[in-house]
Amino acid sequence: MAKGQVSSSATIGLAVIALVWIGGAIWSFYDQKQFAQELGFIGPVLPLVVDGLPIGLGLIALDASLEGETALGVRLGMALAVCLSLGSNGLYAWWHSHDVTTVVVAVAPVLVSAIAFELALGAIRKRIKRRRGDLPTRAPRERVPELRLIRVLLDPFHELSQWRRTVLAATNPAAAPATREALARLVAAVDQLTPGEIEPPALQDLAAAPRLLAASERDETPALSRRAETKALPASRPQRDVSSRPSRDVSSRPKAAPASRVAETTGAGVSRSSGVESPRRDSQRSKMADYARSQLDAGVEISGADLDRMFGTTNYGSKILRELRSQHDAAQPEAAPVAVPAQLAPAGGLAVADA
Repeated sequence: MAKGQVSSSATIGLAVIALVWIGGAIWSFYDQKQFAQELGFIGPVLPLVVDGLPIGLGLIALDASLEGETALGVRLGMALAVCLSLGSNGLYAWWHSHDVTTVVVAVAPVLVSAIAFELALGAIRKRIKRRRGDLPTRAPRERVPELRLIRVLLDPFHELSQWRRTVLAATNPAAAPATREALARLVAAVDQLTPGEIEPPALQDLAAAPRLLAASERDETPALSRRAETKALPASRPQRDVSSRPSRDVSSRPKAAPASRVAETTGAGVSRSSGVESPRRDSQRSKMADYARSQLDAGVEISGADLDRMFGTTNYGSKILRELRSQHDAAQPEAAPVAVPAQLAPAGGLAVADA
């Protein structure tokens, strides 16, 4: 049912209460009129005075209840006016017949109508407050699971005990509604399982162990390979003392290597197996070759172990140094023959020249 919409049962209840209230008012009006006529007064005046006051106060209380207010003073005044009307009706019944049953019958309709009207005011006031948000929203009704007759006949003890646990879990006032629903669904699902479908936790762990081991191996293998390939370069390159080697100046090293030398260096790094090497290995090889070339040009003695230790490689620095030394030896020009001066020529040669 949408918010703000009155249910059909509440509408019917309020209509019945209104009919009871109207019936009690008509009953009391008739008794008061007969009483006034027998006493010699004007007939409609007494019921209008005695019954008009509770009716007017009741309408005021109804208006206050529609606003969500209690209107306690108005309701107390209405209760006193109803008591006055009840006394008048009871007095007329006792004066007319001197019978207790007649008195009860004369008083009962007015009393019942007053009680019904109070109940209607309370229901209307509560609904108005809930619609405004002053009262918490009423929780939905809990659905109690029903017993299955065939299961009770087959296994009464087990079925009744399980039904008792389900009902207690579903109607526990301390638990939240979502928790109660989830627990009820869980109990129903476990009830539908057969003993063969339930596997002990130890067997489940043993069955899942190979899958977990395979998954961990798949996750660890790429991580190890990546960790071996990507090693951090040193923050600063160690500088060796070159003051004891006066062969060349440090400032005379070239800023950039020639294109032919770079091509030869990168061409020598092709893999023997597939002919293609990753860009990371190529860049590392180029860095090692450039650093070793700059150290050799500066006259600094460097070994393959130094390169391996600096760049995080294994038995790779010596290969770089061999290639650089072979390229350096091949690039040096051949020595020209030295001319011997005439003064240093042998004596036989001079004699021949003179002759």
